[in-house]
Amino acid sequence: MKAVRLKSWGKTTSVIKPYAAGELTSAQASIHTVRGELSSSWTRGEGDAYELNVTIPANTTATVYVPAADATTVLESGVSADSAEGVNFLRMDNGFAVYSVGSGSYSFTSVYSAPEPIGKPGEVEPQVSAVDEFADFSKMFSNQDSLRTDTGNADKYFMGDTTRICRSKLAEKEVVYYLSDDIRAINLVTFTGKNSDWTKDFTFSVSSDNETYLPLDYQNATRDGSSSWVRVIYQFDQIPEGMQFFKITFRPMTGNAWEPQLAKLTVDCASENPQFLTVDKRALQTTYDEAAQINLEDYSTESADAVRRALAEAGSVLQNSAATQQMVSDALSALQTAVSGLSVDITALLGLIAEAEQIDPALYTQQSYDALQQALQSANDLLGSEPTQPEVDGVAAELQQALDNLEVKPAVEADKTILNKVLAYAQSLKDSGEYDQAIDSVQESFTLALNHAASVSVDPSATQQQVDEAWTTLMTEIHKLGFVRGDKTSLDQLIAISEGYLAYINRYTPSTAQPFTAALEAAKGVSGDGDAMQEEVEQAENTLLGAMVALRYKADKSILEAVLAEATEVDPALYTTESVLSFNRAADAASAVFSDPEATQQEVNAAADSLKEAMRLLEPISSEQNAAVQGDPAATGRGSAKTGETFPVALAVSLLGLAAASFVLSRKKN
Repeated sequence: MKAVRLKSWGKTTSVIKPYAAGELTSAQASIHTVRGELSSSWTRGEGDAYELNVTIPANTTATVYVPAADATTVLESGVSADSAEGVNFLRMDNGFAVYSVGSGSYSFTSVYSAPEPIGKPGEVEPQVSAVDEFADFSKMFSNQDSLRTDTGNADKYFMGDTTRICRSKLAEKEVVYYLSDDIRAINLVTFTGKNSDWTKDFTFSVSSDNETYLPLDYQNATRDGSSSWVRVIYQFDQIPEGMQFFKITFRPMTGNAWEPQLAKLTVDCASENPQFLTVDKRALQTTYDEAAQINLEDYSTESADAVRRALAEAGSVLQNSAATQQMVSDALSALQTAVSGLSVDITALLGLIAEAEQIDPALYTQQSYDALQQALQSANDLLGSEPTQPEVDGVAAELQQALDNLEVKPAVEADKTILNKVLAYAQSLKDSGEYDQAIDSVQESFTLALNHAASVSVDPSATQQQVDEAWTTLMTEIHKLGFVRGDKTSLDQLIAISEGYLAYINRYTPSTAQPFTAALEAAKGVSGDGDAMQEEVEQAENTLLGAMVALRYKADKSILEAVLAEATEVDPALYTTESVLSFNRAADAASAVFSDPEATQQEVNAAADSLKEAMRLLEPISSEQNAAVQGDPAATGRGSAKTGETFPVALAVSLLGLAAASFVLSRKKN
């Protein structure tokens, strides 16, 4: 028997799993890979002693299965395997203690209760087959809906077979079995209709991963029975290596859904006691083994702990025989997420780098500053690589030490000669009238600069840079004293006078009143502005004075109002058409002037005179014409309907009446 079963070689991971069976007491095997020799040898001594020696090529890892009754009995080079260097315990797996190891040579010893040799008199032959009698669906890895069990007519048609499975609907259906080890041979018992073409009942296929399936042909098929049902037995013994999935597909057909039927499945595997698996843990097992090889000390505590928790949960699911596929998928996803989240925490290092980059070299001795720069360079170089957490923490500690070791230069009092001269000059300006004449904002900033310069002058720890900044800032404020505050005496007097006009502002035309009120508000703003200079004061004063001079009274429209009222008494029907037309035009013009708030007195007087003249020039019609008009329905009433002038005049007169009434009310309110 071989000493090692190699699942992969020449890559980065291998699996070593020895099989000690029968009377065999030792074995060895090796293989040359592109990375070096991979070898294994084992011996079984007296009693339950077992020794396994393995050699793993450089830059690779391996999963090693050590036969053991309990992991506590396993030693590596004389020490507990749990604490041996380079060895990581993964789990117990069906009589094996499973470990992940790195490259190197390892010597494991354990206590192992080996099975009795095969063929010993009186011993029951070991089971090498997995059997499904189709009593239910519990042994299937997956199946589609629309399948059912059938137990009827066992003796009559089915040769005493009381448990069978068939379709409940006529459609293509699949049944998949997943075996715990490589499939070696398959025996399948089915029943089909006597007159059916049994060669078209099913198709068969196998797979190593449940993704890519290869068609599988049977090597023998027997058909027996004489009733309306016959039994067909398929035998498969030429199965490709590595196949663990077997698929039975009911072909689509017409007829009865209960035909054909599955009666018994027997699968022989490469190892003893094979099992039908209902949950696929292969991906989880592979990911678990790979994750167990990771040196978590290279990563941040938080991300490494997340992997440790995910590994523990995945190990628990792998050992749980009742685990569902969903539990396996969840554990796999959690482990993959945790592994992908492994990271190195550089937050503290980045903070130290930022602090070091802000250090002012003028404040510290050259030697201590050079040491800091060297540590800073090392930190930046490390960030440009792919560092481990210990490397990051080590460089951060060195940078922190360099910051702590910075030596402050001995204090040297700054030269304050210029500062004191500027300070004395500024104080003299404040004591003079020049400071008082400056605008408010300049006075405020000047005072702040003066006080700061005074404090720097008496500060023995002030640096030369602070001294220079203090006197240059104060010098700038001295220059700003030229911003002299404007004289507002004349402006304030004009504002006081203008306030009296506001009480009677409605006496003035809107076109002159609005600019005046706006100029008055602007002048008040300048008057209250402590930073207003002389030019701004004079401009505000001139604008207000100009607006005051431009004020114009509203015209007296009382005479025009009376004339318009008199015009409403005129009956156009009593006068000639030509004189009525002239009257209407004069009345319309007078109405427009009366309604215009901006009309001048001259325009109002002219409109009144024109309307009075038009009324004077109204030419009465003759008695004969009057009689004709009175007898003509089209000519009686409100003037000349033929010319179309009477109605507009009447309308205009009515509007004038309303306007006049509104004007009288407005004058009373004012």
